[in-house]
Amino acid sequence: MRQGKNLSILGIVKGLFCGSYIRQAFRLHVVLHEKKRHALDVVERLQHLQRDYENCLITEEMYRQLCEDLNAQRQRLTEEISVIEVMS
Repeated sequence: MRQGKNLSILGIVKGLFCGSYIRQAFRLHVVLHEKKRHALDVVERLQHLQRDYENCLITEEMYRQLCEDLNAQRQRLTEEISVIEVMS
């Protein structure tokens, strides 16, 4: 009887650990999806910025500064995505 009780406790602990692991993996998946979506938005903004510059809607200085900011943001997101992919 005692061994059966130990096995059921072990099963409960194992189930809790697996459930925790699955929840953490799901959270990582959600965060990864959000980061990738944000990175795509940044790329899209860079494309719009390029068009605005080509159509003379913004100055060269403004274009350069905004590109620097967006490229830095894209680089940061790329690094964060890489870390999350390694973790998952």
